[in-house]
Amino acid sequence: MDPRTLGTKWQRVATLVGIAGAIAGASVGGIAVRALGYPAEVPRAATLALTWFAEPGLTIWWFALGGAFQSFPSNTLGIVVAVVANSVFWCVLARLGMGLVNRLLRRSGSRA
Repeated sequence: MDPRTLGTKWQRVATLVGIAGAIAGASVGGIAVRALGYPAEVPRAATLALTWFAEPGLTIWWFALGGAFQSFPSNTLGIVVAVVANSVFWCVLARLGMGLVNRLLRRSGSRA
């Protein structure tokens, strides 16, 4: 292991952990806003953005644990599953996007 690259690897890991934490926080916020019944204290634009952000996790929850006539988790396990599923979904999507950008940058750099 090259000691010169150790700092950059830890910086990369710290960045990824920070991104995952932000995604998890936004997932919790989206589920909480919906669970609280869209409180008036939260601006409408933020409510819509958080709800949109939480939808993939709620869809995964519905397929895994939800019933035919349920639209939102009613117990703690369901909420945890929705938050974790949403976080995993967005982290995987972010990683795929980073890989695509890296590949495009490498490809354009090799032609120069």
